[in-house]
This record gives sequence, structure tokens and C-alpha cells, in this order.
Amino acid sequence: MVDSLNKIIREPVAPDQRLPPRRAESFARIVRRCLAKDPEDRYQAIKDVAIELRDLRHELAASPPRSQRQETASLQYTVVVNWTADLKR
Repeated sequence: MVDSLNKIIREPVAPDQRLPPRRAESFARIVRRCLAKDPEDRYQAIKDVAIELRDLRHELAASPPRSQRQETASLQYTVVVNWTADLKR
């Protein structure tokens, strides 16, 4: 258990390999900032996270996935849309 806590505190978060790189970079940037080790590097308020996610939602809506091969990107889009809708409540 101590090893797990030490990793959480000191090691960087591994990128999520399930998301397609072309569509995932903006989302990954938001997640990395939320999980930053240094509190000064994190969002200072949940409202800031909601704004970033809303902007990403609009960006993804403007360019939806173009092929069946990008099915994972579609799932990512759905997650962002649902998450930002929940934050508005």
C-alpha cells in the first residue's frame, strides 16, 4: 500500500493509450492538469475544468469522427459530452 501511495505522489500519470491521438490530446492535457503533482499546476477551481471541457465539447462537436475506424474517438466524444453535461447540473 505504501508503494502505491508513493507512486501516486511521485510518478507521472501514464497516458491513456485507448484514445486515438488525433482526438485525445486536448482531453489528455486537461486530465494531466487535473492530476498534476504540484498543486500550483492544477486547476484552481472546478469551474475552470468545466470551462475547458465545455470548449473541448464544442471543438469535438464541430469535427465529429469521420469513419468507423475511429469508433474510440466517438466514445471519447460521448464521455466528454456527458461529463460536461453533468458538471452543469
